[in-house]
Amino acid sequence: MLRYSNKPPRQRQDEPAAKAIARQKAAVEVQRHLARCAKMFYCGMVVCLALRGIGSLLPQPGETAQVGDMLKLSEAVAVPGAPRAVVPARLVTGPWAKPGGVCGLDESVMLKPGGVLTTTAVRPDGVMLTWNGGATAQGAASCPSSSQLLISREDYQKLYKIEVPRPPMNPR
Repeated sequence: MLRYSNKPPRQRQDEPAAKAIARQKAAVEVQRHLARCAKMFYCGMVVCLALRGIGSLLPQPGETAQVGDMLKLSEAVAVPGAPRAVVPARLVTGPWAKPGGVCGLDESVMLKPGGVLTTTAVRPDGVMLTWNGGATAQGAASCPSSSQLLISREDYQKLYKIEVPRPPMNPR
């Protein structure tokens, strides 16, 4: 059965017109790829800025101790070659109790089993911490796990690797 259509038969285009159409299609494809790349770049920038903003919102130990500051100690997060702090601590039974026995917080020993130091109170005589983890020092100097400890503010800064900015000296 024969079919008749209203479409005129296809005519071959001459070669310069075909080349111009091919160049135009290639230019359109390049523009599409550039637009996609630009969108991906801007999306990546938005994600980076969002992650940077979230990082600044997370609690970070500051120059002065605040309740809730946490320091996670493990070999995985330790900076190789960084000096390890050794800090004396006093055992305390409650947030406002007088200090009792002395024990030690040796960072190189605390890194092996891992654990978390949490700031529980800030007192005039120092900072109270709670250690949840393994041994804190070699032998009898080790603090018991889940115990309340009192350390000085200077020792807090050593343990949390905080460098307090010093005021500029005025040479005269």
